[in-house]
Amino acid sequence: MDININVIKIYVAPANPAGRQLMQKLKSQGINVVGMMDNIKVGENIISSSQPTHAFKVIVANGAFQLNVAEGLFNNGVNIKQIYIASKQGYINQYSRSFTRRLRTKLTTIFVLAIQLLRLIPYRHRRVYYAESFVDANILVLYAKDRANNQDVVLVVDKPKAASSELNAISIKQQPLLAFFSMLFARSFIVDHEYQSLLFSSLRLFVPVVQLWHGLPYKHLSGNAHYHNINDACFISSSTWFNDHVFSKIFNSKQFSNIGYPRNDVFFQTKIQRSWLNAEPLSTLETIINKTGQIIIYAPTYRDSQDDNYPLNFDEINLWCQQHNCSFILKYHPFISRTITENMGIAASEQLSPLLDFSHIYIYPNGKNVYPWLAEAIMLITDYSSIAFDFMLSEKPILYYQFDKAEYNKIRGEPLVGDDIFIKGSLVTTFAELLPAMTQSLKCFADPKEKRNKLIMNDQHQACSSAIISLINEIEQQG
Repeated sequence: MDININVIKIYVAPANPAGRQLMQKLKSQGINVVGMMDNIKVGENIISSSQPTHAFKVIVANGAFQLNVAEGLFNNGVNIKQIYIASKQGYINQYSRSFTRRLRTKLTTIFVLAIQLLRLIPYRHRRVYYAESFVDANILVLYAKDRANNQDVVLVVDKPKAASSELNAISIKQQPLLAFFSMLFARSFIVDHEYQSLLFSSLRLFVPVVQLWHGLPYKHLSGNAHYHNINDACFISSSTWFNDHVFSKIFNSKQFSNIGYPRNDVFFQTKIQRSWLNAEPLSTLETIINKTGQIIIYAPTYRDSQDDNYPLNFDEINLWCQQHNCSFILKYHPFISRTITENMGIAASEQLSPLLDFSHIYIYPNGKNVYPWLAEAIMLITDYSSIAFDFMLSEKPILYYQFDKAEYNKIRGEPLVGDDIFIKGSLVTTFAELLPAMTQSLKCFADPKEKRNKLIMNDQHQACSSAIISLINEIEQQG
């Protein structure tokens, strides 16, 4: 390794468990490691690739996405001579871009140029709602509302399994020409995640993008501010405070709106008014409530550590639910739901299913919209998920079960907001504390004393989907 450890400052990328392990190993060898480099996470001694003003080298830890990380550093302006990669055997070598990588870069340049030329054709086909991997609740609800009154809208997904059959989505994998045509001549793109696919990334430079995002964040987000060529038409959230203090700092957008999230319309609607699209039906909800009691939803977030073992004693939870006439609904993150059920020895199901032999515990199906059920829940239990901010609108009890906070922050990075903003309920760190806190929260549900949605979120008194559609119409008219 041709690094002068006495002169050059060394960074390790990315800020994940493999990167941290490599950093400790290098430090033990006397190498001048001054911190970590990551365009996603923040925290003590973590910087982005655009921050250093001094000479440096960066070593990318070995892992499944090592070459993608190295290529990302290069694409974000790090000189290739500054990038090194660590082998599985522990060797440190200069990063060298393969012929395939270099060819891909040239083809991408040609592709973007072709896109730019084709967009000069004065034809705009439809409004495109776009999603990858799965259609999240904001896109789901708004698309259904828009589609009911406007046939000039279409949903495009990357693969068939990303959307339920009732959505009539166009799959890039199955219908590449139709999907490409729809996206190429789109009037606008409506998204609620930050996608990096070549097709979307190329077209978003020339098509107005309305970003709904997918929740007010506690954990750190990468945003897109480090991609200086991106400038979306509008970024929508449910909070002026978050727009001013968080989103505008990490996302590039011409305007930031606080209209609200479509998925939260359920908190201002009756059961019949809600969109039950891709959700377990109202009849199932009513059956569960009549059979085993009012519902409590447990919805933990995704963990980058891949540690998906949640310390829950289902025997004790089931007994507690029997004693208090409650139903306990497990709603795991779409990224991990299938893994968790497999670890439990449970076959994946498209319908709500009981957990093994526990009469009062149920698993909500992976990838399905839980928000119509969330509006009926008498309590939410979560950890670091943005679903907590949504549930504040209900003014019902929230329990924060943070059994691994130190480890979570170590891997994910420092949160974007403090606990004084995020925690609006009871915080517990062990299972022994959880059930007594649930009992206390039932009393809060019966006698609410605190208006939780006033702190940072807009005081929404009506559903916001219609207002968002009107805003999109204005953006499209402006070109």
